[in-house]
Amino acid sequence: MKSNGRSKGPRPERRSGRTPWAIAAALMLALTAPAHAVDRMGLLVPAYQYPTLGTLWADCAAAATRVPLVAVLDPASGPGVGVDPTYTAAVGAVRAAGGKVIGYVPTFWATTPPETVLAQVDRYRAWYAIDGIFFDIMANDANASHVAYYAALRESIRARESAWLVVGNPGTTTQQGYVSGADVLCDFEYYGEGYFTFTPEPWAHAYPPRHFAHLLHSLSTADSMRAAVARARALGAGWVYVTQDTMVNPYDETPAYWNALVAAVETTFVADVPPLAGPSQAALRAGPVPSWGEVWFEFGADNVRAVVEVFDLSGRRVARGSTRAARAAHVGTDVTSTAFRRARVCITRASPVRARR
Repeated sequence: MKSNGRSKGPRPERRSGRTPWAIAAALMLALTAPAHAVDRMGLLVPAYQYPTLGTLWADCAAAATRVPLVAVLDPASGPGVGVDPTYTAAVGAVRAAGGKVIGYVPTFWATTPPETVLAQVDRYRAWYAIDGIFFDIMANDANASHVAYYAALRESIRARESAWLVVGNPGTTTQQGYVSGADVLCDFEYYGEGYFTFTPEPWAHAYPPRHFAHLLHSLSTADSMRAAVARARALGAGWVYVTQDTMVNPYDETPAYWNALVAAVETTFVADVPPLAGPSQAALRAGPVPSWGEVWFEFGADNVRAVVEVFDLSGRRVARGSTRAARAAHVGTDVTSTAFRRARVCITRASPVRARR
């Protein structure tokens, strides 16, 4: 989680639109099956500030009473050389408030000997009451021995502590095989401005959002943070962190918009459902039907049952509608043509879609 600039750069997204009402480059659309359970989004906080040098740990403890929260403990790029009572107290406060704390261990792209990694795991176990391990600088290539390396480490951790959470951070898109090595994969950690063109690998949509985390830094405004939280939801990430803090260590202070971040996460829910058949993104044309005062979306697969939610750039849900026929869903009159032109669409869990005028 020490940012190293390895995330993939911006990727162009193809959109279509030929009428004044075309909104393909502007709407955010989330599709979920209403019959399935929904998880709350959570905060995964790189708490790389010494507890007496700021308020980050105390802020995490307060937030843990409101949202699912996991704080990453990193005394010295690992557990350090001995117990630090200041960290002991900070960890205890977060856990007492309902949060979890996991210990930072760098793996340097699977080059750190497993016995060295596990020795650090054992020091965390002996010195702090925690809830799991955070593997940083995780490999993301197709090397089968690297995939096996992380799977074996996870198995060894589970043999020690069966309930521990294992989080892996390649910091960028990765191979599907690495899900065997972590309960949560951080497949984005980069400058926030790059997030709005980031696209997860297609295989990721087959897994529930709780398996993915997106970590953003250098995002300066609360409005951009809210847009990032909304995009994390649409991209299928169940854990998120956003800060205005910058390199070299973008995680050594509480985000300036911390209260707004906690509020945005607190009101965001992520669908715990598998994707519908078909590609994860598709071109879309949409427009109001003046005689009906409605907007219609038509799905490209038969018997789709879905909820359509439209979000504006601040992450506020401005409309919601459910399917009323085998292949169609509608959003009512509470969305104006102006709102449509200003929003942004990202289709993450549906087959190809187009609007019916």
